[in-house]
Amino acid sequence: MPTPTETETPAPTATPTPTVIPTPAVLRLYLPLILRGPVPSATVRGEEAPAAASSPELNGTAVITETVISYNYDFADRLLGVTKAVTITADGNPQVTTEIVRFTYDALGRPVTRQTESGSERYLYGGGQVIEERDGTGAVLATYVGALTMERGGNRLFYQADALGSVRALTDGTGGIAERVDYELFGAPLFSGGGSESALGNPYLFRGRRYDAESELYLYGGRRHDPDTGRYLQRGEETLGNPYLFAGNNPVSDTAR
Repeated sequence: MPTPTETETPAPTATPTPTVIPTPAVLRLYLPLILRGPVPSATVRGEEAPAAASSPELNGTAVITETVISYNYDFADRLLGVTKAVTITADGNPQVTTEIVRFTYDALGRPVTRQTESGSERYLYGGGQVIEERDGTGAVLATYVGALTMERGGNRLFYQADALGSVRALTDGTGGIAERVDYELFGAPLFSGGGSESALGNPYLFRGRRYDAESELYLYGGRRHDPDTGRYLQRGEETLGNPYLFAGNNPVSDTAR
């Protein structure tokens, strides 16, 4: 009696997780608390996506259909928090991821804590300059000496700035360049290693101002500057012009008001 032939079924090929690659927002609607930036041209490539706790699992084609950023203020017009809600539509099913960053201030109006899902930071000041950063347990994260040096992770790095005070590079003790940074017109950073923030943890960038990579805002005293729109979030001095205007709409001028 003939033995039936057994046919081997090949194992299914694993499909790589797609990566959502957003493009810069092309439309912004100015409102007191909400900023909208729909990105219809986002695409997906069949590459392994970076792990993220709040990111949804995506299969097939995915498009970022809406980004809503909400800003929360206190009675003194200080920024208390930024909430970014991104809607990603995959195979017709919309899914929302949310990122939140919160700030607290001291009696002088200086930011003293910053909280995110990944942890918290505390800032210690010498006058108006941050001289030390600590984590939620009190461990030192970084120390600063004016606009000269940053020490983080046991490495001391030196700031190299241009005539406007914008940091153009960080160098090590031998003079070797550890990181370069360029800027778009109103200060959005472009790092030599790619990415949206310094690989070395450097927060001081355009005009020497402190930049928060998660909220994508610069700190100017009690106001926040959005380099994507070239405007302040809070009103400035009452003038006949636009009270949200940054540097007189001339970002390469030697003053920023």
